[in-house]
Amino acid sequence: MKKSILTAFTVFAGIFSIYAQPKTVITDFEYQNTQARVLEPVSSAYVKPTVVELMVDSVRFEHTFTLERSKVEVSMRGDLEEIRSWGLYMASEEASKIRGIACDIIVAAMFNLEFDKSEKDYKLKVVGYPARFANWATASQEDYEWIKMDKTYTTNEKDKMAAIIK
Repeated sequence: MKKSILTAFTVFAGIFSIYAQPKTVITDFEYQNTQARVLEPVSSAYVKPTVVELMVDSVRFEHTFTLERSKVEVSMRGDLEEIRSWGLYMASEEASKIRGIACDIIVAAMFNLEFDKSEKDYKLKVVGYPARFANWATASQEDYEWIKMDKTYTTNEKDKMAAIIK
């Protein structure tokens, strides 16, 4: 009897000593961070402004897109500008499919964003006129005058107009 109690006690002590050991995980990794100081050359490029005509479709485009709640609230952080930009991109893609020719922009776009409680998704309705760019050209003196007028009326910083005056 003493032998079996001694054996059981020895087994129990052995098991206890195994589980009582601290659990440590050793992970070997290397880390390096380097920063160098360099004189960074800057080169400037000057491009003449270009102007373009818009060929606007006379048929109004209307489409409703479904966005998953996580996409709106997590990926887009609920930012309305980002949601509208996404909607314009998708609307131009959809209009291109429907019309069969490229759509570069949606003119006079209107948006309606609402949360659908039953489906737990957002619905974004985009309404506007599909248009494409045509007749790209280098800006002429007439265009410079138009640009100058636009800049004068929209800002008080007239010194920024120097870039468009020859």
